[in-house]
Amino acid sequence: MTTRACFGLLLIAGIGCGSDGKGTMTGGGAGTSGGGTCALRIGFISDTGGINDKGFNQAGWNGVLAAAGTLGLAASCYSYLTSSAETDYEPNLNKMVADGANVIISSGFGMQKVTRKVGRENPNLFFIGVDHAQVDEMGRPDPIANVAGLVFHEDAAGFLAGALAGLSTTSGTVAQVEGCPIPPVARFGLGFYNGVKQVKPTAKVLTAFHELDFMTCFNDPMWAKGKALEFEGMGADVLFAAAGGTGTGFLEQGCKDGKKVIGVDFDQYESLPSVQPCIVSSATKSMLDGVASIIVSVKQKTFRGGDVYGGVALAPFHGFDSMLSADVKAQLKDIERKIAAGDIDPCKDATGVLPMGVMPFCVPIR
Repeated sequence: MTTRACFGLLLIAGIGCGSDGKGTMTGGGAGTSGGGTCALRIGFISDTGGINDKGFNQAGWNGVLAAAGTLGLAASCYSYLTSSAETDYEPNLNKMVADGANVIISSGFGMQKVTRKVGRENPNLFFIGVDHAQVDEMGRPDPIANVAGLVFHEDAAGFLAGALAGLSTTSGTVAQVEGCPIPPVARFGLGFYNGVKQVKPTAKVLTAFHELDFMTCFNDPMWAKGKALEFEGMGADVLFAAAGGTGTGFLEQGCKDGKKVIGVDFDQYESLPSVQPCIVSSATKSMLDGVASIIVSVKQKTFRGGDVYGGVALAPFHGFDSMLSADVKAQLKDIERKIAAGDIDPCKDATGVLPMGVMPFCVPIR
């Protein structure tokens, strides 16, 4: 079963609900382009975690599958390529162009610059960058007509996760691991810290970011398992991860040790069954629905370049629903409402939370 309901409202008037990344891969398969007549020919480029990472790559690929189903596309009309290293990004994009794809999705912040470059070089094709803000080298808005950036207020999602962690801890210490110190991940980390402090100012928030290495930062579960053991030894009893496949190791170790965990990107109760006994919720981003909606907009001739904001929300509480008091749920609802209204800034300054020189580049919700 796939749970589609989200806790409360969506924090942005964006696309969809925090969708899960669960599902069996079907379709064109790795590196295939197929033949026949296709209303659209879709190419998906995954980051180094691959399309079965139980994280953002898988959610994006499932967005392709959802769009293909909506449009009635044959399996030969969509395909994917996996990036094993940063050096694969541009060759993979150019291979999709050469293979005849006219809608190309690149998954993950690391491909932002090269996707914009290849997009400019191919103005008659459509590009969708997941977590790609459409800005220039100086961070100024710089939309390209044929390139859409599916972006999110990760700080808001992280803040809700942090508030939930703060309301769930009994030890007064919570922990988070984050993937590469890049803006979307930094927003999650900063939001989580501020959310914990909103509801429990005296709580300790233990934080670790992976080193900036796109080959490993979202695909290093053993590093995360070590961090889980380290933080648990320091008293952490609620663990949150925003780190793709790396985060899987953090959540699984925490669950094994009897700690509460909070997932990310989509409802990880569904996508990561091993943590079902201890996952309270997930800080979700509507990646599946967002990717699918933008693909469909190409067929409907309503595609627009620039930033397209997807929604964020807490996933259902599943087995913890009856354990969370009415007061806790009311507090979360109130926080959610205040964030949506602009009364709470989830990305306020928190000195010492982010690695030196890392900027979250938050965009105000109101």
